[in-house]
Amino acid sequence: MSAKRDPRAPTTLPPEIKKELETEQDPILVEMKKERLDLKEALRKEFTFIKDAPDELRKRNDRITSQIAARKKKLAAKALDNFCREWFDAVDHTEIQQ
Repeated sequence: MSAKRDPRAPTTLPPEIKKELETEQDPILVEMKKERLDLKEALRKEFTFIKDAPDELRKRNDRITSQIAARKKKLAAKALDNFCREWFDAVDHTEIQQ
């Protein structure tokens, strides 16, 4: 059994860390959300429905939404990586080291 292939190793984040991720405010993510909110408010004010806005503006809104989702996914992956590293540091690997 190798140190990187331990079947006991976590493969998902525990609920308490997931909840912490949701409440933690990444400055880049906050800025992206603000930009999306401002754009949506402007589109709704001018066109009532976002689907009635010109393609260019709708695509910009979709692009920002995709970037937000990608950033959240990246932060979650980074948190899982850190969690796994801490787990491997904390777990006794005597049988692996032999």
